[in-house]
Amino acid sequence: MYKKIGLVTVLLLVVVGINAQEVIVGGDRDTSAVIDFSNPQEYEIGGITVSGADHLDKNVLTLLSGLSVGDKVQVPGEKFANAIENLWKQGLFEDVKITATKIQGKNIFINIAVEERPRLDKFALRGMTKSEADDLREKIKLIRGRVVTDNVLATTASTVQEYFADKSYSDVKVSITKEQENKQKNSVVLMINVSKGKKVRIRNVNLIGNKSIKTWKLRRKFDETKRKRWWNPFNNGKFDDDNYEKDKKTIIAKYNEKGFRDAKITKDTIYRANYKLKTHGKA
Repeated sequence: MYKKIGLVTVLLLVVVGINAQEVIVGGDRDTSAVIDFSNPQEYEIGGITVSGADHLDKNVLTLLSGLSVGDKVQVPGEKFANAIENLWKQGLFEDVKITATKIQGKNIFINIAVEERPRLDKFALRGMTKSEADDLREKIKLIRGRVVTDNVLATTASTVQEYFADKSYSDVKVSITKEQENKQKNSVVLMINVSKGKKVRIRNVNLIGNKSIKTWKLRRKFDETKRKRWWNPFNNGKFDDDNYEKDKKTIIAKYNEKGFRDAKITKDTIYRANYKLKTHGKA
C-alpha cells in the first residue's frame, strides 16, 4: 500500500516542480508582469532571498537549491526547475516557488518561497494496552520537533503494524491523523489509532497424501508451526510465514531420511474461517 502512496507522491512532486518553474516579477500573479515564456532570456542572478523558512537555515536552503549569485540562467530554464526539485528532495516542504522580485537590465533578483511541513509537537497511541503503548514508544522513536513527512507517517504505521502482526494480530489496521496544535505555529499532534482485531491462531495442520509416515509424526517435525491446544500453555498457536516455510522443509527432510529422495510438497494452502487466504504453488 505504501509503495503506491510513495509513487503517487513522487509523480505529484514532479508535476508541481515543473509548474512552479515559471518566474513572476513581484510574486503576485494578478498584478505582476509575468516573464514571456515564448521568448527565453538569459540573466545573471543578482541576489537571492528566502522566505517561509522559519525553522531552517536560509543559507543552507540556498545552497541546497543549487542556485548562486552570479549564475547565468535562462528564464524560463532548467536551472529553476532543478532548484525546485532539489528542495523537494529534502522532504521538508509542502510547497516551493521561485519568483523574480526585481529585474535590472540583465540582472535578476529571485526569491525562494517555501512552505515548511509541520513539525511534531506530541503523539498519542490509541487502541492498545499501556504496556503495548510503552513498547511502541521505544520502537517508533518519534521525537518532538521532527518534521512530519510522508515517509515518517508511512514508517510509523508500518512499525506499529509489524509489532501487532508479530503478536498474532494479523488483521490489525493502523491509521494516523494529524491535529493542529494551536499553541505552537506549524506544529501538529499525531493520533496513532490502532484496531487490533482478534488474534489469529493455528487451529489445525492437515497433511494429505502421507501414506508412509503417520500424520502425528510429521506434525511433531514442525518446530514453530504448531496447533493451538488448551493442554499446552507454552504454545500460543502463532503463525509466522517464515517459520512455516522452514517447517515445510523438515517434512521433506523426514521423507528423505526414510529413503524417499524424490519427496516433495505438491501444494499447500492456508485458509481461515470459510474463505481462502493464501495458496502456495507447487514445491
